[in-house]
Amino acid sequence: MPVRPRPRIPGAAPRRSLGRRIAAVVAAATTALLVASSAAVADPGTVYVDGKGNVGAGHDFFGGVPPTNGDNVGVGYSVMPSITTGIRNVAVGSDNLRFLTTGGNNVATGTAALYADTSGSSNIASGSYALQTNTTGNENIASGFFALGGATMTGDGNIATGTMALLANTTGDDNIATGTNALQLNTSGNSNVASGTGALTHNTVGNDNVATGFEAMPANTTGHLNVASGKDALFRNTTGDENVADGQRALFA
Repeated sequence: MPVRPRPRIPGAAPRRSLGRRIAAVVAAATTALLVASSAAVADPGTVYVDGKGNVGAGHDFFGGVPPTNGDNVGVGYSVMPSITTGIRNVAVGSDNLRFLTTGGNNVATGTAALYADTSGSSNIASGSYALQTNTTGNENIASGFFALGGATMTGDGNIATGTMALLANTTGDDNIATGTNALQLNTSGNSNVASGTGALTHNTVGNDNVATGFEAMPANTTGHLNVASGKDALFRNTTGDENVADGQRALFA
């Protein structure tokens, strides 16, 4: 005998099969889990703002104690955790200005830039480990990987642009190095200018030297008041003073 179909109630929604209802429940649960998971991944920390113009975005800010002065801005996991009376500093990146206490007007961008600075002021560091070991030096500018960043430094008024430019500088003042490894080993020499890859690389305590060009005066260590312009100019000079070499390989030997 044929089975008579069950009559539909007028206006009622069509019945879904059990399989379809289970699939719908599973889909809804999966969506909820995905939303919760995304929120957990994107839940990194908070934002800090106080009435003195100190602003931070990350996990923890200013060592948990509001700075005495204002206008410090930081972005990173731990923002300027040692600061006390520092003022108008900017730190963007991991471990930048980590040990700063009283310094002011510093700008650090990149991993561990100006990491060890405590009271140094008016420094600008851009690049990983740039000015990393500066402690009390002032008015230095470093741009590039490990530029002015390899030795405990108290020198003032130095400019280094390029990977490991002025890397070993400690107490030298008013040096300018542009190019990879320019003035790389300078420690306490003052008022030197090196422009070009490897220029014045081995200078340690020599003063008032000017070298422009690829590996110009690369062997100079303690010589003073030398001028070398051109690739490999004054190439072998180490301790000589007051030499002038103009042109490629000039005074090479």
